[in-house]
Amino acid sequence: MHSMLYSSLLFQLDQSESQKKEFLWGLNDKKITLKRIHEAEVKNIRNRIRSKSENMRRIKKDIANLTAQLEGLTKDISRSEKDLIMKEVLFKRKKEALLTQKQDALSSLAEIANKKRAVLDNLMRE
Repeated sequence: MHSMLYSSLLFQLDQSESQKKEFLWGLNDKKITLKRIHEAEVKNIRNRIRSKSENMRRIKKDIANLTAQLEGLTKDISRSEKDLIMKEVLFKRKKEALLTQKQDALSSLAEIANKKRAVLDNLMRE
């Protein structure tokens, strides 16, 4: 009877040991799976950070290029404004010169007309 009880206890202990090993193997499998999931998530996060960093670098580079283009355009506009002002000044000077020439020509014509009138008056008196 003792040997039967002893063998029953040994059988239960073996089964218990076997279940314990299966449970530990299951835990180990879950631990490995969780570790792989964690590593994949970490890799995914690192890739997203790297991608965002690259995007930020590209955006900063684009901003620098656009800023340089804007500065260039601003300088071009400033030069154009100066050129336009100079052309306007030259135009006004030419206009004034032409007006002076016109007035001189009108004065000359008036003198000629006065001389002709004087000659006509003299001829009429004679």
